[in-house]
Amino acid sequence: AVDPVDGTERWRVPVGRTVFSDPALDRETVVVSTEERFVALDRSTGTRRWDLAVGEHPSSAAIAATDGGPVALLPTEAGSVVAVDLATGAVRWSTRFEGRLDGPPAVGAGIAAFTWHDLAAPALRALDVATGAVVWEAAIGVSSSAPAVAGDMVVTGEGDGRYAARIVGRDLATGAERWAVPVPASFEPGLIPGARGDDV
Repeated sequence: AVDPVDGTERWRVPVGRTVFSDPALDRETVVVSTEERFVALDRSTGTRRWDLAVGEHPSSAAIAATDGGPVALLPTEAGSVVAVDLATGAVRWSTRFEGRLDGPPAVGAGIAAFTWHDLAAPALRALDVATGAVVWEAAIGVSSSAPAVAGDMVVTGEGDGRYAARIVGRDLATGAERWAVPVPASFEPGLIPGARGDDV
């Protein structure tokens, strides 16, 4: 952890070889994906809170709020998602679908959106962060991006890998398609749409 004002190092913690993903952050916790496990650290001190080996190669973690306290969403490249209590690491729920989870989930309003890839029928699924239940799902192209939440929408870049592609905005609560914009080329699972507020 580095002070953003003067660049001085605040703390340093060895966690093992990390995967190519951003850490998941809230005001108190940092969750890091390594090649073997997920590691949660205290954001102000670097103290290790918990670590969890999920038996598969970790993908990009996320943090979401629930009525029962925040959870860490821990996806694996093999297609599973485990939700754990952010404070203790205790497992709350887990689920699995066919396909790979290469990009991070997008979180908003009690929902986490994930894109499962490397299938004949890749899919965007919205899961209830408290229970793991599927709220809605939609088919996406074989060359599609990770999702992003913008306001009350989830946005993905979707394509067929043959220059037929579009950017799609769907209602976060229902999955209903609100708009689509054609674009000249397809996407990759590790690409994350940029979103701030209602802008994409």
